[in-house]
Amino acid sequence: MRLSVLPLLGLVALLAGCAGGSTGSGSPKNALSANGPIQAAAVDERSFGSATYKLLLSGGNTDERAGLLVGVTRHQLARASRRFEKGNASAGLTAVSGAFLLGRAGELRPEMLEKGEPALDAAATEVARVGNDGRALALYSMLLPRLREGAWRTDVQAHLSAIEKFRQETRGTGAVTTSSAVARAAISRALLDTRSEAMESAKKATLAWLRQALSTNVGEAPIRSNQERDEAFEAYRALRAGGYTVAALYLRQRDPRGALGLLDSAGLEKLMPPELRDRLERSGDEGDPDAWMDLYRFFDSARGSADGLLDPELVDAAAFGAAEGLFRAEPSSLRGSLPMATELATHGMGEVAPLVLGPALSEHPEADAVSTTIGFVMRVMSDEEETGGLAAARATFENAAPILELAKAPGMRGKLHPTPARLRFAMAATEVRHGELERARPLLLESLKDEPASDAYLLVVAIDRQRGKLKDALGYADKAVESARATGDLLTEADAQITRFELFREMKDATEASRALEAALTRVLAAQKQGRTGAQQARAERLLARVLEYYGDQRAIRRATERAFEAAGSDPRLLSATVMDAARRGLTLSDLTVARSAVERAVNAGMSGDDVVYPALWLQLLEKKLRVPGSSSVEDAYSSIADGAGWPARLRAWATGRLSDAELLAAAKDRSQRTEAIFYAAMARHAQGSAEDAKAGFEQVTKSEAIDLVEVSIARDLLAAYDAPKGYKLPPNIVVP
Repeated sequence: MRLSVLPLLGLVALLAGCAGGSTGSGSPKNALSANGPIQAAAVDERSFGSATYKLLLSGGNTDERAGLLVGVTRHQLARASRRFEKGNASAGLTAVSGAFLLGRAGELRPEMLEKGEPALDAAATEVARVGNDGRALALYSMLLPRLREGAWRTDVQAHLSAIEKFRQETRGTGAVTTSSAVARAAISRALLDTRSEAMESAKKATLAWLRQALSTNVGEAPIRSNQERDEAFEAYRALRAGGYTVAALYLRQRDPRGALGLLDSAGLEKLMPPELRDRLERSGDEGDPDAWMDLYRFFDSARGSADGLLDPELVDAAAFGAAEGLFRAEPSSLRGSLPMATELATHGMGEVAPLVLGPALSEHPEADAVSTTIGFVMRVMSDEEETGGLAAARATFENAAPILELAKAPGMRGKLHPTPARLRFAMAATEVRHGELERARPLLLESLKDEPASDAYLLVVAIDRQRGKLKDALGYADKAVESARATGDLLTEADAQITRFELFREMKDATEASRALEAALTRVLAAQKQGRTGAQQARAERLLARVLEYYGDQRAIRRATERAFEAAGSDPRLLSATVMDAARRGLTLSDLTVARSAVERAVNAGMSGDDVVYPALWLQLLEKKLRVPGSSSVEDAYSSIADGAGWPARLRAWATGRLSDAELLAAAKDRSQRTEAIFYAAMARHAQGSAEDAKAGFEQVTKSEAIDLVEVSIARDLLAAYDAPKGYKLPPNIVVP
């Protein structure tokens, strides 16, 4: 990447909109810095989005902005704490960084940090672990004044002393490398610490580095050592990237003019490339959205650079600041709002994104723009569920309500991809994954009104089945079959027929169950013979093996399982799905060969501890049931699980006898984990031959609202086996490969 020229990027037609009113952008003075009483805005999970949206549009040094900033920062730090507690350190650190990126130099107040101590401590520990002394110093320095005398405060003081020692040892031996190391650390600190003194320290250190680099002649002499090579690189970095470094530091503060003022007053104006100066002047003086867009596009694209000229954290903060400047300059266009929405999602505040995008769509409600926004919201919902849990995903969806209203316009019908129905389905599926069936069902029915789809029908089936409404479930399963046939989707039709079979089996209707099973077999064989590769073929073989379970053809099941693994290849997602399916089948059919093969494949493929713990656990339970020696692959799988891996580590502790059934249940933090704890306690009794005790546990599992769990499916199959079900024979006219 060339840093000497700021590229002028063309705007994608979809993002082009009418420019809104210009908004000046200057660095706030220090009137709000920790002085005087401020009324903090009351912010909770539901109001976080709207409060942050107002904060982004606020300007100047008003009490309203200060109150919003305090409330939003507090809440974001609390959210970060929960993410750290769940064992997701990366998501927690992202959320902490996002909290402080919302503020500017001189705006940090003690009130912002109330109850944020756990997040600050966890984030500081994480950045210190990777040697980022600037960020660690910022976080520990904010944390220390909030701690009373005691072990915690002593520990933080020790960390600060260790950081200072580390800085002394790693800052280099040459004049330029030493000043560069000091500047890097000061800048890194100022990205998080929005106290005025942190910004002043970063400015002074940066100027010292640039002046030192300009005064050296290291580049003119031959390089004879590593020290001289480092000196030459840091001098080169100052000349080539010094202007961009200063620009990035000030863009993080939304003060483009300040970058020019710093270099000009220091007599270092030649370090600022003319094209960059032009964009900084136009954005700072005129609030020019085109200039802001150029700045955002440059720093956004620079994120992928590995040349070492610009620090990644600084580039990231500059992109966030430029996106906010663009948004404030042009809030009523998708061009102006989409970068800000993207930055919010990237920095752990995804639920704010729909509120940022909504007004722009209202001004320019073209179908392509609405489609793009719906797809964006779907991705953000998925990310928020993974990092922030159900509440964050739900808030994202609820904040998208105005967008869904726009999508109802008559002119939108048939032009939106993805559709509002798919967004509702995605939210319903999220609710199902968390066992919130009462919330999920209305969303599914609303989705089906607009867009009949087999997967939505099958989710309604699963919910009604759990509720004991088997006839209602069967009616929706029939509709799922019809929908799949209408689209020619043989595999989904086979899946729906398997569901119909299971429903008829529960209703004790052997004749209809046999018909549904045969229909599933014919459909999946038809799909399997199409000879596709990859995901479709792997799914076909897994479904075929599932059907053959009920027919009891063990050899054909193993052949289908092997073909599924061949089709999955090295694709991590396909391999994981195939491993889980094979391991489940090995457990329910007591097929030791299949169960061991699945775990060995998982270990050899390096599957994560979160995934591999389940097939390993199932294999261990099967080995105990069959009274055979344990395999080394179980130990290998357990060794891949980190001690701090949350629930997977708890399951391993239970499996290895370090937690009792009661202790595992007590450790469960949500509905899914409680259901798993009950299931594994029942499985242990099942492996010991205590059928009646095991049945009671399995029945409790099948009544759980955590219907998305594989354990629920296993419990149903094992209960059916206890009931000595009718044996199903393969139709004589069908040959199974």
